[in-house]
Amino acid sequence: MSIIAIWGPPNSGKTTLAVDLAFALAGNGSSVCLISPEPYSELGAMLEQSIRPEHSLTAAQKNAGPPERIAVRVGDGLFLLAAASDADAFAEDLGGDSARNVLEQAAEAFDAVLVDCPAATDNAVSAWALQLSESVLILSGCRSASALWFSAYRRVIGTLGAKGIPVCLEAGGSFHYKGLLQMINMTPAVWVPYVPGAEEIQAERKTLYGIGGRSGKAYTSAIDALCELITEGGNLL
Repeated sequence: MSIIAIWGPPNSGKTTLAVDLAFALAGNGSSVCLISPEPYSELGAMLEQSIRPEHSLTAAQKNAGPPERIAVRVGDGLFLLAAASDADAFAEDLGGDSARNVLEQAAEAFDAVLVDCPAATDNAVSAWALQLSESVLILSGCRSASALWFSAYRRVIGTLGAKGIPVCLEAGGSFHYKGLLQMINMTPAVWVPYVPGAEEIQAERKTLYGIGGRSGKAYTSAIDALCELITEGGNLL
């Protein structure tokens, strides 16, 4: 069983990384469940999934059935648990026990559970994901304000210990990433390079993983390296 939390400052590329890791792991034969704890699921929007209430994360938290039957099937070996498409910003948060239960059940049902954690830790699913995970991918961010986030969450990051894996994902080609990394005292275990035209590619094929060209191959190679890290840490496959 393996739970991987993906966490970092706002707009740091968490959802993009979650999707691309999921496609990479599923393509290598793992069963993967993507979980989005937010009332409006950016994951669902990116994967163009309209999620009915009976196939939502809330239904799983209410023990309406096993996660593998509730989750929306996105592709071969790839599933999604997120808020219903008609949920609003005040969708109910069912609390700690139900959040922990759904994560543990999903971890038993799937080879890998990837949780796209919000930047804040006030969501029960996100908070439990950080505690129960075998690996936490900590993104550096792509703007100077990211340093404020690291300052605010330094104590929480410190409690993660060895399971925290620092990742620099380039979301743009002009930002001074090395300067930010020096500011937050981070040495990335994996550096995921920028892909020109990423948004257009994602709109067409959902994932940047496996695209051609020099930048695409470098990106795919970085995702593969990250897969190796979390595979070793979480005993996947």
